[in-house]
Amino acid sequence: LAIMESATMMLKTMDKGAYLDIDRQTADTLYRRLSVESALQYAIRHRTLNVYYQPICSVQTGKIVGAEALVRLYDTRLGNIPPEEFIIVAEQMGMIKEVGEVVIEITSKFVADNRLWERNVGMMHINLSTLQCMEYKLSEHILATFEHYGVPADMFSFEITESAAIASEAQLLNTMNELIPHGVKFAMDDYGSGYSNSSTIIRFPFHAIKIDKSMLWGSTGSEKARVIYCNTVNMIRQMNLQVISEGVETSEQAELLKRLGVDYVQGFYFSRPLPSEKFLQYLAEQNSEA
Repeated sequence: LAIMESATMMLKTMDKGAYLDIDRQTADTLYRRLSVESALQYAIRHRTLNVYYQPICSVQTGKIVGAEALVRLYDTRLGNIPPEEFIIVAEQMGMIKEVGEVVIEITSKFVADNRLWERNVGMMHINLSTLQCMEYKLSEHILATFEHYGVPADMFSFEITESAAIASEAQLLNTMNELIPHGVKFAMDDYGSGYSNSSTIIRFPFHAIKIDKSMLWGSTGSEKARVIYCNTVNMIRQMNLQVISEGVETSEQAELLKRLGVDYVQGFYFSRPLPSEKFLQYLAEQNSEA
């Protein structure tokens, strides 16, 4: 019965007139889907989603100045479930808003428990989904969470993709205008992966633009792509916005970004996303060298 219900849900996402041939492979796929749904529901209900933290570093010093909170899902039976798998399930089940709420709660508690603002960590980035951006009580929930855990609101920056901003423009602008006076900041995420419409940057009060990793990777193999990347950085800086470059994997890329005057970077060259304990260890090692 559960497999049939899952098959029905899959059919709703397919073209009219399509059908599913329930062979062994399809049955296994449907069973996997049901298992992920169950694991996700349990993790949300019991607040057992994991949050990893990928360091955000200053280009000039190479030191950690912040981190991006990235949600992870582990199940005792399934093991680690890739984000690209369970995030899609969460969106299709209408649970992505709950996932986002749990990430904000876990991250706020982590910041508070370890008083990260006293450890040279001045920014904590959290991604907002399109559905969260459409929520009219989002600012109320965020401020209540910050107050509950006793964390400074000006440590937090919420990352929003261009598509999410466009889909929720009116409500998102209201939310931003309600949170910015408290010190909360907003960054456009994945700039360069979609339309990269400059009017979106103009309409929304972003404090930073995060350039998508595809633009940086493309600039290493194409002179035209490098020209586009360099001019993108210059454009953002001329608007007095901070520039964050993600996907840094080599020393050559890091040097290029330093020459261009990029403000902050993240990527495997500096660190992969880390569980909370390892992030704190990395941070302690850095501070002991200072």
